[in-house]
Amino acid sequence: MLYHEITASSLVKIDMQGNIVEPGTTNFAVNVSSFMLHSAIHAARPDIKCIIHVHTPSVLAVSSLKSGLLPLCQEAIVIGEVSHHPYLGGIFEPEERDKIGRNLGPVNKVLFLQNHGAVCCGETVEEAFYNVYNTVLACETQIKLMPIGIENLVLVSDEARKHVYEAARRAPDSLPKHTESSDVAPATLKKERQWRIGGVEFEALMRMLDNSGFRTGYIYRHPLVKGDPPRPRNDVEVPPAVSSLGYLLEEEEMYRTG
Repeated sequence: MLYHEITASSLVKIDMQGNIVEPGTTNFAVNVSSFMLHSAIHAARPDIKCIIHVHTPSVLAVSSLKSGLLPLCQEAIVIGEVSHHPYLGGIFEPEERDKIGRNLGPVNKVLFLQNHGAVCCGETVEEAFYNVYNTVLACETQIKLMPIGIENLVLVSDEARKHVYEAARRAPDSLPKHTESSDVAPATLKKERQWRIGGVEFEALMRMLDNSGFRTGYIYRHPLVKGDPPRPRNDVEVPPAVSSLGYLLEEEEMYRTG
């Protein structure tokens, strides 16, 4: 199926061996040989829940370079350290599967396959897409700079890379925060303020699709519009038990009688 043909109902659920668990609504089968790459990573890294294999021209070009991805821009830094693997095509013997897991390592989320693009992973869909997006931009930047000559390129220093990477792992200051008048318990506030890598960027793209009428059904963790308007904090929260209406009526009667 082409990318624009895929719907939620057409997705196929399979197990680690490639056996179909839920067939979806189409008559198409699963490309088991391609899934073996994904299953090898899932088996080696249980923390990874989403894997995206990308081989756009720029990513494919960088995967074919001896130098690999260079720290030339912020996009190349925020994805963290990247791994490399000498891809052997559709050969996925047990030894090759183990080698894929070892080359990826226990921490890295991006694995460049020699002459075959890159595999971008994440603990969530948002994080995996975040790594794909920045990997593609980083590769495009590097390819545009290559004609200048690698010897003429200025690489980002290790200290600067550390600061940029740590800053990308912190929740942005622009996230919605509750006002002081909120009645939400502190424990609930802490839970609601949990932030996932790539979540803000991914939700912005989901809003674009929803605003275009695609009705994605995506559940936003940080909605753009406030659900409840802020409630004003008055000096008197509860009306007094005795009303002053009686005094007003007596004063009105006094004016009538003179």
